[in-house]
Amino acid sequence: EYRESLLKEKVSHKTRNLKITPVRRLFAFLHVKGIEAPSADIELFKNRSNGDKLELPSPEELHKFFEPSGNQVLDVAILLVAKTGMRLSELLSLKAGEVQEEFNIIGKGAKERNISCPQEVVGVVREYEKASQLTKGKKLLSVGRRQLQNLVTSRSRELGIKNFSIHTIRHCYATFLLSKGADLRVVQEMLGHASIMTTQRYTHVSNERIRETRKKIFGS
Repeated sequence: EYRESLLKEKVSHKTRNLKITPVRRLFAFLHVKGIEAPSADIELFKNRSNGDKLELPSPEELHKFFEPSGNQVLDVAILLVAKTGMRLSELLSLKAGEVQEEFNIIGKGAKERNISCPQEVVGVVREYEKASQLTKGKKLLSVGRRQLQNLVTSRSRELGIKNFSIHTIRHCYATFLLSKGADLRVVQEMLGHASIMTTQRYTHVSNERIRETRKKIFGS
């Protein structure tokens, strides 16, 4: 509630984070001392070069990026995030055999979340596990956070797509759900957002895409 109240103040995200950081440190200190306290994992505000506006790739750029890259690990990672909206940390914590049409993960703040995964994606993951000779319980993706981010960056540069990351795919997933009429609260649950204020920013992107599409079709 305190974090959300900061959004009402006419200050920069940097100033808001200066107010949140001491609270995070206090809670972390209490945990170290064995004193019961809320989670120290309070999300910081993220600064953007263009205010709070999300800049997402065009449908054409996404289509290019989702084409097979020749790297199985990268392709499976992209597919899973694109079809489930998982965070990078959640993706890298997956074990072989865990991905099903319905399965639970431990997300941000140690909160359990249900994930729905299309049947065809589960099939691709099973094929990848078989080809990689992964036994149940082994790490699904044999890369670390930085290595996977570097793979995504290299791929985006190769295709001439700017500012692309695993998190960008998650943004696109949220925007797609809202553009198809998904309820904001449902999207909040699917993404694992603690605050609906975080989810709400995607509505602006969705509305912009609707206006752009209308202009292309009707000219106004």
